[in-house]
Amino acid sequence: MVKVELLPTLSRLARAGRISRVDVKDRYFYCSNDSAQWRCQRQNRLRPPMDSAFAQATQSLFEVLDERQRRLYAGLESLRPSSVADRLGMARTTVIEGRRQLLSGELE
Repeated sequence: MVKVELLPTLSRLARAGRISRVDVKDRYFYCSNDSAQWRCQRQNRLRPPMDSAFAQATQSLFEVLDERQRRLYAGLESLRPSSVADRLGMARTTVIEGRRQLLSGELE
């Protein structure tokens, strides 16, 4: 457990230029200074909240998987006609690689 006051720490980091602070929907959003990472973080922040029990359960499961398991799960999900990469907050190339591994049987 890290014992720091979150808001003063974030404000200090933003003032020092170590992270970015953006106003999003009348709230501050703290994110990376790296533009690619920033875009991904902003997209995830603006994603509508999941409203179905299945979507919430899927997200809960996804959060406990390791990187390989996430990739394989995303590959499995990509077999459905949906924007799985956007829903799971992953790069499309990672989802495609997970699908390729699943279909080829490369599971080890």
